[in-house]
Amino acid sequence: MAGPVQSPISHHSRVRVKIDEGLMKDVISSDTFLEAQDADERAKRIYEHNCNRRELKLYNLLRKMVHDFNRELSSTRIRLRIVEEGEGLYLEMDI
Repeated sequence: MAGPVQSPISHHSRVRVKIDEGLMKDVISSDTFLEAQDADERAKRIYEHNCNRRELKLYNLLRKMVHDFNRELSSTRIRLRIVEEGEGLYLEMDI
């Protein structure tokens, strides 16, 4: 009788990939109208509001991507998650 099937990976591993902060910042703060020296206070508030909205949308898009990935691989032990640490955002995968 054959023994139980074992995974070639003896223990669970974690793979962590840091999301590029420069790229995230470029996407979030993509407006260039504030480069002019004569930007008034209202324009600055609108710019900050738009940056906050883009940051939230980008984070929600990332969460949706992780959710879809985990749903597609629900029959496996592989799990992806977003990890937020002081140094930035990471995608972490348990395999």
